[in-house]
Order: sequence, then C-alpha cells, then structure tokens
Amino acid sequence: MRIFFAGATGVIARHAIPELVRAGHEVHGTSRSWLGEAKLRRLGAHAVSLDATDAAAVRDALHDVRPDIVVNMLTDLKNPPSFRDLDGTMVGTNHLRTAGTDSWLAAALDVGVRRYIAQSFAGWFSEPRAVTVQGEVAELLADPPPAATETVGALRHLESMVNAAPGGVVLRFGVLYGERTSLGTYGQTLEDVKRRRIPVVGGGQGVWSFCHVEDAAQAVALAVDSEVTGLFEIVDHEPAPVHQWLPELAGAVGAKAPRHVPAWLARPFIGDFGVHLMTAAQGASNDLAARELGFKPRHETWSEGFHTSLGG
Repeated sequence: MRIFFAGATGVIARHAIPELVRAGHEVHGTSRSWLGEAKLRRLGAHAVSLDATDAAAVRDALHDVRPDIVVNMLTDLKNPPSFRDLDGTMVGTNHLRTAGTDSWLAAALDVGVRRYIAQSFAGWFSEPRAVTVQGEVAELLADPPPAATETVGALRHLESMVNAAPGGVVLRFGVLYGERTSLGTYGQTLEDVKRRRIPVVGGGQGVWSFCHVEDAAQAVALAVDSEVTGLFEIVDHEPAPVHQWLPELAGAVGAKAPRHVPAWLARPFIGDFGVHLMTAAQGASNDLAARELGFKPRHETWSEGFHTSLGG
C-alpha cells in the first residue's frame, strides 16, 4: 500500500518506516529540511517537503501522492513538557492536534484514504476510577488541572474526530523511552534523573504506563496492516507507581536513588498537574490492542526495558 507518513522525522517514525518498507509498503514521509529529506531516503521512504501546518499545502501533497493510508505522528516538542505549565510547552503540539487534525483529516478523506492513524497519549490524562489501571478504553479527564486544560482538550478533539472518521485509528502511546526520546541516552529527562532533579512526590502512588519506542513503531505497523478501527492503548504489560519505577530507573542508569519530598513542598515547583502525575495518575491497559491488533510488546515491562535499553 501507499502510505503518507506525517511526522516522518520523529522518534516513532525512525523505527516504524523501516518496518513498513520491509513489509513492501511504499512510504512517503514529510520533512521541512534537506537534512530530514536525506534521512528519510536512507530509511527507504520518499521525502515530501511540507509545512504540516499549511492546510493548502497538506491538501496538495495528499492529492499528489494519493495514499491508501495516512499515518499522522506529528508533534512539536522542542523540549520535554513542563509539569507546572504543560499547556505553555504544548502550544505547537496542541495546534497540530486541533486545527492540524481538521486539515489533515479533511484532506485525507478528500483523496479517499482507507485508514487514518493518529497519535494520542495513554495514562496521564485518564479519569481516576476505583482501580489504578483503566479498562480497555479510559475516559479522558473531565476536569483536568488548569495547567493541562488545553492539552486534554486537544487530545479529546483529535480522538473524537479520528474515531468518527471512516477507517480512523487512534494509538494512545504510553510514556515513550528508548533511542532519541527524552528517556533515552542523553535525553533531558534521563539526565534529570541522573542528577536527582526528579523526586518521588508524596507517596509516589501515581501510576504510569510506559512504551519502548520500538514497540510504538510495531503498533503503527500493525495498525497499517489491520482492518480494525477505534482507540487503542499502546503500553507494556506492567503499569507501575512512581515510587517503584523511578528508583529502579535511577539504579538502571547508575544514578543515586531519587529524593522524597512531600506534595506541599513540590507543588510550587511542579504545580497541581505535576503533583497529580506523581500521586494520582492512572495506568493504561494494552488488552484491547493485544486482542484486536495483535500487539505484543517486545519490551514486556518497563523494568526489563530500562535495564536493557538504558542501563550502562
């Protein structure tokens, strides 16, 4: 099939595009620089020079390529998101998930694509319930902390638009780690862990779900070759509270154990949303993705993945 891959120079695409090419698909990927175009050609894709925020250019590019499938992994993350001011650091990405979703989806449907696959996020923004791991599809926070209102709204817009479209698939990825992510070698978040800048807040009961970047790429390839539609959480098998995974991550990379600070002391520095992440966040479940997409993470747990991918 002919695939148009938006966000083709990102960390997920770096692993997904070679899988798609090996499977015999013809991949056209977006880039805004000659360096990105050269990288795409090395991965086996056809490079398309494109400003992904220009609706007219997007429409023209899709009409030129006439893809069977559009994969949209666009983000605009120059730095790791700030817990204290999430919306402030997610402005570009939120625009891509609102106005960008509208223009990309309209252009894709106009050229008659069979499937439209989009990226969302699993765990942090899930509505709290009686259990810390949600069922097959978690609801997004109805009343998120002020610092995350626009970000949750952008995710809600993206998911509702794509789910309502023919052939729409939403992949909610857990916290990504591995090569070229913030939780990868020389990544900013991992460096902060090494320098003990990220403490366990309160009891550290917030539950996080992780996904190795290679497993995220595998999910994209599975979604391309599947006929199922809907929303899927792409995470490993073991959601874990902060008080468990953060010290083990520090140990895996040879750092000292993280500090412990009470929530009241951390709040001025990381805000209400940061405290929520550390003390009340919900995990995610890959049950539906396993059953419907055949998703089987190669890195089955964050513990195994941290030690094999980040250790040393």
